[in-house]
Amino acid sequence: MRYLLALLLLGRATGARLQLPGQLSRRQLSVVGVSALVAPWRASANTAPLLTEPMTGFSADEAKRAAFLEKQKKFKKAWRKELSNLEYAADDEEFVTGIQNIVKLIMANGKDLPEGARRQDLDQVYKRVQPKLGKNARMSFQQLDKLVLDITSVKTLKGFDEL
Repeated sequence: MRYLLALLLLGRATGARLQLPGQLSRRQLSVVGVSALVAPWRASANTAPLLTEPMTGFSADEAKRAAFLEKQKKFKKAWRKELSNLEYAADDEEFVTGIQNIVKLIMANGKDLPEGARRQDLDQVYKRVQPKLGKNARMSFQQLDKLVLDITSVKTLKGFDEL
């Protein structure tokens, strides 16, 4: 059967005129022929998984991932605490102390923000307390804001310096 279809397709490709019996057109016959050739390949696809267990590197790094998640959890908790200290500071000195604590926290964690922290959170706190802050407190916040902006912005390779 396959050979017959292959001959019909070959005849069509070479331009030979074939007289087809019955109701089948050349187009229908070519579709049937291609289907007959492709169908066995599709049916023999190997769908078995390639791995029966996780790769060795994945299992070995599981402890590192757990340690990272624990460190991030502590970092995020300290970040939120210092952010709320900024928000509810009674005077400028408390606000500046809170900013210094956040800067120390950032530096202690490799000049990085906690996972999920946004610059917008810092801006929202600042907008709330800005009217009651003095000049020194506002300038301290601008330095913190620049540090956070540098951390969160996309860096180019031009003028790249080590963090």
